[in-house]
Amino acid sequence: MPHGATDLLTKQVVAAVIKVHSELGPGFHEKAYSNAMAIEMRKQGIAFEREKEIRVSYDGEEIDRHFLDHFVDGRLALELKTVEELTGDHYAQIRSHMKAAECPDGLRVNFAKAKADLRGVGVSVAPKTKRRG
Repeated sequence: MPHGATDLLTKQVVAAVIKVHSELGPGFHEKAYSNAMAIEMRKQGIAFEREKEIRVSYDGEEIDRHFLDHFVDGRLALELKTVEELTGDHYAQIRSHMKAAECPDGLRVNFAKAKADLRGVGVSVAPKTKRRG
């Protein structure tokens, strides 16, 4: 996918985040913001999957499963939080999810503040190789 297309998608998602946060403000549970983001992205014609299952493998075997809040257009991980402060653990979580999903771009959003805290997250992703044997 051309880099410009990802930039446009990111701008569209950021606009949706701003609209949702300006309408709802801080103070709700994460699920309320997730539901509102789904409505707003659907209204804007942005393709996404909610609670996208990510299978985690080690040495060619599945060891765990995780879920992305929203997997946008098959190329952008969107993780939502409602916490006092985003920590290193929050970033490690989204980076791990992105790596397992082979998704190089992500947005971490904290709706708990007076102004939504949006942070872009990138991860170096090597394509998975099929194990021989």
